Amino acid sequence: MGAATRAAFDVHAALRAELAAAREALRGADPAVAVHQGRVRLKRIRAIARLCMVKDPAAAKALNVAARAAMLGLSEARDLSALEAAAREIELTAVADALAERRNALGPPPIPAARRKLSAVAAAIAAIPALSDDDLAAGIARLARRARKACAAARGDREPDARHTWRKREKDRLHALDILADAWPRGVRRRRRTGKRLARALGAERDVLLLIERLRSDETFTVVATRPALAAADAYRRTLADRADRLGRVVHRDGA
Repeated sequence: MGAATRAAFDVHAALRAELAAAREALRGADPAVAVHQGRVRLKRIRAIARLCMVKDPAAAKALNVAARAAMLGLSEARDLSALEAAAREIELTAVADALAERRNALGPPPIPAARRKLSAVAAAIAAIPALSDDDLAAGIARLARRARKACAAARGDREPDARHTWRKREKDRLHALDILADAWPRGVRRRRRTGKRLARALGAERDVLLLIERLRSDETFTVVATRPALAAADAYRRTLADRADRLGRVVHRDGA
């Protein structure tokens, strides 16, 4: 990692850019797109916050909490959209239609409330200290190590919490890799595309798992939660999990 590359990274500029993109996304005309894109930008802010843990844990945690709070009210709308998409992917049309009906019954997502919470995110960003070359290297190493450990703990295991933790760690790593591409080791950068495929597989697996849990636990879906529907969803989840395991072996080959 060359000194010139490290010096070019300004953590405050990166965070302000993500915050501006979140504000813009949440002003979008299409509520579903606004929710998705706004949440992605806030997740990227949280990834940078975790990068900063090596420098100032208290300030980094405060930023993570503020960004999470802004995302929280948008979760139900996002979850129902994701579950509907998962159901349509498995061709469970009746399930997807029932989820769409539930989503529409919720009314517009609370985007104005999320926008108001961005002021707290801005205040938390102001408290983040600058990162030195060594801080940046240590933060990158920490994110890579956490993703590697989560992969080792979850790969080959179907325990939902372990798989979810793995997904979160890979997303942190991927967001930081996108933001700081040239600062990562060359071997990691070469596997960037595979890392994106891994994150997509883990995300799809998580959505299908949540779909199965919703169908089993929510009485309003009793009519559509047939045994064949649940079996189809579980078979697709296993396919996605196997795919993620294979990709994880590639991404973290040689201890990357």
